[in-house]
Amino acid sequence: MRDLERVVASMAAACSAVGVPLVTGDTKVVDKGKGDGIYVNTSGVGRVRDGVNVGPGRAAVGDAVIVSGPIGDHGSR
Repeated sequence: MRDLERVVASMAAACSAVGVPLVTGDTKVVDKGKGDGIYVNTSGVGRVRDGVNVGPGRAAVGDAVIVSGPIGDHGSR
């Protein structure tokens, strides 16, 4: 519980620092010994600022892309 409280406090501080609310949570159940620890699932909810163009065409050499499943599962626009 102490680890969880520390992680939640850290998430709250990070959200507060950038002015966004923490709006969702998730739990995971795994077999004992197969993933002992804390799993955190996050989602970002926000608005793209005027003048900012987001999309796959903006990707450039040197950018980091995090993939947690087959590429293209969720699409992009």
